[in-house]
Amino acid sequence: MSSFTAPCPGIVNKLKCWVGIKDPSMSKGDVFVALWDTGATNSAVTEKVAKALGLVPAGKTKVHGVNGLSEANFYVVEIILPGNMHFVRNVTECKSAGDWDVLVGMDIMSFGDFSVSNFNGSTTFSFRVPSRAVIDYVAEERAAVAAAQAANPPAPPEGQNS
Repeated sequence: MSSFTAPCPGIVNKLKCWVGIKDPSMSKGDVFVALWDTGATNSAVTEKVAKALGLVPAGKTKVHGVNGLSEANFYVVEIILPGNMHFVRNVTECKSAGDWDVLVGMDIMSFGDFSVSNFNGSTTFSFRVPSRAVIDYVAEERAAVAAAQAANPPAPPEGQNS
């Protein structure tokens, strides 16, 4: 089992962390900023990553993105997440918004449990593999209410003995 938790400074609207990327047939890789994107079906790397690592395209594939259908190079890479989680995946080449180099998509997140909290004015996200339980906030609330009621039962109506 592996897991990691990434606290962020304040409330953020982008979940990012450092990840290792390498060609699985090579021993060396490098570290890049990854954006976690639940709207991305598959993980992706930017042209910057492909060039920095000297990746050779394994082929071309059709990509359905926010701007419609396009064709892109794809590569086979090893993605190393914090917590020493290794995933060998086909990733497409994508354009970056400038502050990230790798998209971690649902193809990786589907291997485990992923959660985000914004407690006390600070965003924290966490990921674990394999999945170990259903994260169910409704069930959590019901259990907390039941526990509070059991700890503090209502007083009997006035004039009745308990």
